Amino acid sequence: MKGWTLDIVTTELDTKGKSIVFTNDVKIPPDGYLLLVRSPESLKKWGITLEEDEQPQKAKSERGQTMEKDNARNREQDSSPEEQGKEAREKLAQMEEDNARNREQDLSPEEQLREAREKLAQMEELVKRFDKDGDGKLNKEEGLAARRALAKRRNENRYRSENVEVKNPAEFKKAEGTAIFSGPQPGEKLPPLKVKGINGDTKDKIYDVIAKADGQLLVLFLQDESGLGLRGLVGVSRLLAQIAEKSKQNMHINAVFLGDTPDTVENQASKLVPHIPSGVSLGISQDGREGPGSYGLNRNVAQTVIIAKDGKVLHNFAFTQPMLRPDPYVLGAVGEAIGIKPATLEKWLNPQNPVIEIKNPAEGGKTGEMLLNGNVVQFDELPVRLLNLPEEQKSTLIIQSGRDVPHEQIVKVMDIAKEAGIDKIEFAMRLSENKRMESGREQMRREYSDEIAALRKRISEATKQVEKARKQVKEARKRRKDAARNREQRGKED
Repeated sequence: MKGWTLDIVTTELDTKGKSIVFTNDVKIPPDGYLLLVRSPESLKKWGITLEEDEQPQKAKSERGQTMEKDNARNREQDSSPEEQGKEAREKLAQMEEDNARNREQDLSPEEQLREAREKLAQMEELVKRFDKDGDGKLNKEEGLAARRALAKRRNENRYRSENVEVKNPAEFKKAEGTAIFSGPQPGEKLPPLKVKGINGDTKDKIYDVIAKADGQLLVLFLQDESGLGLRGLVGVSRLLAQIAEKSKQNMHINAVFLGDTPDTVENQASKLVPHIPSGVSLGISQDGREGPGSYGLNRNVAQTVIIAKDGKVLHNFAFTQPMLRPDPYVLGAVGEAIGIKPATLEKWLNPQNPVIEIKNPAEGGKTGEMLLNGNVVQFDELPVRLLNLPEEQKSTLIIQSGRDVPHEQIVKVMDIAKEAGIDKIEFAMRLSENKRMESGREQMRREYSDEIAALRKRISEATKQVEKARKQVKEARKRRKDAARNREQRGKED
């Protein structure tokens, strides 16, 4: 190999965190094979470089990240629950502040002004409401109560539901597609169903759900303990309680939870008790996830809803995923069982909130005209009008105000609403003010539309004249060509 040329692909030799890299065409000196390297500069003479290995560097970086995570975990374990809660609240506040800042950047100046006015009105309303000593400011205790009220209002807005629909239960199978069967079917008699109660007068007792219904209309939920199903059950049970109250008919509502470990299921389901209407019974099946064998429940179905009366099934609904929002077909089945039409049920379950519209003041005026549900109303008669509203409409008042409505007028309306027993106030933008702003080009086009139309007309007429002239030229050329052809023909004849 003496004097040979090495023509090799780059090769690395690991030497304690260093890599010797041989480049192509490295020549071995003719007088020997051993290279004594005193420094990295000496290697360069022979085309050999000494560089840091990437793997140790990567491992070092990963170790550093792991140490940081361990330190953070240790700090969290060493800190008290109060400190952990404080840190979590600070992070949440920072996230909310960032989200609010990003949202403000997306709003137009008019929308930002409107939002600022609404916030100011809410803040002043809170100060009036919680300022016990009347000094116009909130002390520490009053401020804490105000913040709690604000948090409660945010949560209510966050979980505000959409309009409830009610549909014909006979169309459920068509809407769902492939039919899924779970539990007793329509026309069949319900077998006994013994469960352990976790609320009400049956708490910690074993009772028979069917016997407890005693022939009344029974709405029976058989479901697993998934969080989705538990949350959905809260909303559905509240609507069913409203239907029972409105219809003045006896209705037994019972939810039975299924699971292979009854104790775990009970711990999970017990969280619902404070949020469920008092007339709704909750029970734990002692027969595992599939429930009693006599019911023939489908293990792949997360929630089975049975509507029964006099111990016989009227409707059966099987959901592979539990209801998060009330299913319109289930509500329709309940309405059908008590003889209530879907339209009536929807009216019961979707009360229309009162709307007060405040128009911009007329030129020289101090206050704008007010309309309550479309009817003109004055300040002196507004309290009585609000007090006479149906109870189901007294939960929320919606205020629609023009851009130039004085702030004092809005606050006065809010105070009157509070005195009338309306606890929740929402602001809505008037449709006439919710239009997209015109661009400069659009505004110019609108202002000069007549001139533009006249120009277009002149262009059209000029185009027609040009076409007419072209046609005349074409016809003249044709005549000249025909005349030349005729002359040539006559010349040949002569």
